[in-house]
Amino acid sequence: MKYKAVLFDLDGTLLDTISDINAALNKTLNSSISDTQCKKFVGRGLRNALKDALVFLNRPVPAEEAEFEKLYSVFEANYASSPVVYTKPYEGIVEILSVLKDKGFKMGVFSAKEQPLADYVISRCLPDVFSFVVGMHGKYAGKPSVEAPSAFMSLCGCGVSDLVYVGDGETDWKTGCNTGCKTVMVTWGFRSAEQLSSSGVPSSVMVSDSKELLSELLSD
Repeated sequence: MKYKAVLFDLDGTLLDTISDINAALNKTLNSSISDTQCKKFVGRGLRNALKDALVFLNRPVPAEEAEFEKLYSVFEANYASSPVVYTKPYEGIVEILSVLKDKGFKMGVFSAKEQPLADYVISRCLPDVFSFVVGMHGKYAGKPSVEAPSAFMSLCGCGVSDLVYVGDGETDWKTGCNTGCKTVMVTWGFRSAEQLSSSGVPSSVMVSDSKELLSELLSD
């Protein structure tokens, strides 16, 4: 096998989290945003999702940082109180991870979630799989920085030619490109193939189902 390690995005790649995120968003804003619309807001962290939702609702984004942080803390608390009511792995993901584990792949997660939330959701939905889980906790810069991918490669003892980065959004594509490793983009998540293409992602790196993804990861 050519590759030895895989670093995954979490939301929209491994786990379908949109309904739980949106429930918390609607509770916070007393709104009725659909899951489909909410997908357009996510992918760059919950703070940006909240800002985009306010713009979508034609509501002002608080100019004062303290005022916005107060609203964000309510959103974060609402989400943290019920993060895995509807959340589940996408079809075929559990099987892919099992195959990779059996073949000796090192696997990690690089998420835009706050660290405690990333740890909790993974522990509930995909336990005992990953040797490396990085969320937003200040130790490493967020996407599209190469800090977390570099730390993962150091942990695994591998280089960029050994690594595959898997994501579903334009920020993931930038992360993989900045890292310099093989990057695979799934189209079952929060961005469609058309949306990815419009962001400059080539169709040659896109996969539409778990079988295609596994084939890419096991390719020579």
